[in-house]
Amino acid sequence: NQYNPYSHIENSFATDIVDAFEQGVQLLNFAIGSNTDDYDVADVYTVFEDADQNPCNAYLTSIMDFNLDFHPNAYGHQLIAEEINALLTEIGEPGGEDPGSEAPEPQAGGLWVNGENILDATDYTVQCGGGKAVYDPEANTLTLDNATITTAHEFLRWNDDLGYAYIYVDYYEENPMTIILRGENTIVSSSENDIGVFANHLIIKAEDPDAALTISEPLSIIDCVSIVVESGTISANALFDNMTVRGGSVIAEGYGLDGWNSITIEGGTVAASGPEEYAGIRGSKVTISGGTSGEVCCIYSLDMTVNGSPTITVEASGPNANGIYARDGLAVSGSPTITATTSGEVGNAIYTNGDVTISGSPTITATAGAGQAAIGAGGITVNDLPYVCTGSAAHIA
Repeated sequence: NQYNPYSHIENSFATDIVDAFEQGVQLLNFAIGSNTDDYDVADVYTVFEDADQNPCNAYLTSIMDFNLDFHPNAYGHQLIAEEINALLTEIGEPGGEDPGSEAPEPQAGGLWVNGENILDATDYTVQCGGGKAVYDPEANTLTLDNATITTAHEFLRWNDDLGYAYIYVDYYEENPMTIILRGENTIVSSSENDIGVFANHLIIKAEDPDAALTISEPLSIIDCVSIVVESGTISANALFDNMTVRGGSVIAEGYGLDGWNSITIEGGTVAASGPEEYAGIRGSKVTISGGTSGEVCCIYSLDMTVNGSPTITVEASGPNANGIYARDGLAVSGSPTITATTSGEVGNAIYTNGDVTISGSPTITATAGAGQAAIGAGGITVNDLPYVCTGSAAHIA
């Protein structure tokens, strides 16, 4: 029978919704239970009412923080499976096995791919053009197998605006979902309001080095609380929010990599650019310890650390742009190769309000426009630094 998806919401703002659904559910369940000569009824309603915690995605903590998604969450799906399994066992039908042998329940509350909730699809599989998307509930992985995704899922943002995402993960736990790439995969965006991938915590990796995910214009972004790229080629307009690149290739040549808290590059190749005055890599804390960061229009951070042996190439062309701007300080160690160039009328190749600390054996080439500093800082500590400063008035200041 039918459950009331809002019965566990106790906030007074939701009273009318809860009561209205309760009346409708009671009428529906009365009809379902009126003639059971030809079928048996799994009493999901009572199971959900007696549940120790909210079995649905819906919640309301305030008028500014709510979700009216009526689908069961992972706990709710487990309750439904247990109730049906118990009924099948009772009536002696196939499928009533011991709960310990049941297939694992999805860890995602909802997972929309190409406009369909894959959790409701047969074998957790959704066709995507000539390819497909397959979800593994036990591993919490979504495999994109030569998928072409063209249909977005409509969802409600935190500010009540509608959002549209081609892959949408309704999942708020700390355990990340992993997207596995197989072959060439494409998300075809059609509006500036579209989001390519929207999730909480996400890992992206490829089964083979040539596997790729490309998100088309006009506004092709991956928007997550945290993203880890381990392998494969990712092409998008921009990637938000906290970002770690460990391998593969990340191409974000629209608005770059934008992290509220941190951007970490440990390996792989990164190409990131943005509009004239926009940073290709932007984060409160930027740490680069490996890989190649090339074709970067500029780097903006509150605090930046470079260590290991990465190669970093920054070319800032905006009239007021700094090549590398680390507001509170820049620390360089190990043996990285850093090339920072700015050609604007105002802008330094490397600039910080704090200190620049350089140790080890890095190679730093800083080229500033006329009248600007190659390296501008409150103080500079240098140990064995080979550097080149050019420009009519270039200087370390």
